Amino acid sequence: HPDIALSMSNLATTYSALGRHGDALKQEEEALTFRRRVFPADHPVIALSMSNLAAIYSELGRIGDALKLEEETLNLRRRVLPADHPDIALSMSNLAVIYSALGRNDDAMKLNEEVLTFLRRVLPANHPDIAMSMGNLAAIYSALGRHGDALKLGEEVLTFRRRVLPADHPHIALSMNKLAKTYCALGRHGDALKLLEEALEFRRRVLPSDHTDMALSMNNLAKTYCELGRHGDALKLQEEVLTFLRRVFPADHPDIAKSMSHLAATY
Repeated sequence: HPDIALSMSNLATTYSALGRHGDALKQEEEALTFRRRVFPADHPVIALSMSNLAAIYSELGRIGDALKLEEETLNLRRRVLPADHPDIALSMSNLAVIYSALGRNDDAMKLNEEVLTFLRRVLPANHPDIAMSMGNLAAIYSALGRHGDALKLGEEVLTFRRRVLPADHPHIALSMNKLAKTYCALGRHGDALKLLEEALEFRRRVLPSDHTDMALSMNNLAKTYCELGRHGDALKLQEEVLTFLRRVFPADHPDIAKSMSHLAATY
């Protein structure tokens, strides 16, 4: 019965969420084998299983296997789905992430540009997925050293999200942080500082007090303080980050060691 495969796939998702990627792999491979046996070869649910399995391969560092499956998924979806189906854009986005992981940033850029064009054609102009696609493309531009192009898109994403999302939506702070990173790459540390301080204040206001994005914001702000020669402010924030991480993570969590290293460098 098809629901058996669905149950296996749901269990794989749960295992992945728990970090049990080996168990997730076993379940999703079994689900894909099952679906290939009982469904027609061009059934969309097979593409769904392949994409899920590719994501697990990526988590396990098996990027080559993930690449092969995600390319197969995209080909299948392009063959059997309507030309404007959103799952085609999803496959292209997933494949672009894999290309980036392999250092194939030009291929990733080409796909992300195609995704953005696709989404602008098929979605309403204020759909959040358009902003997400712009953000992905901006990140690729940055990786390729095209910081001017990344800046233009990053500013557009932030304006877009402030217009269409609730005022306290976490993606607004995320956009501020990414745009600040681009400002830093362009040497505009004053502009970055202003955005990062705003992002940290925003996150402190809307997120739970133990949310790890808080530490990320503090770290980014501390780095900018260092760039501006404000080492005392950087030191204070790095000490706050370390205290925070020790409160929310187990004692052997790697982020704690990384934070201690940052703090030592600030001293």
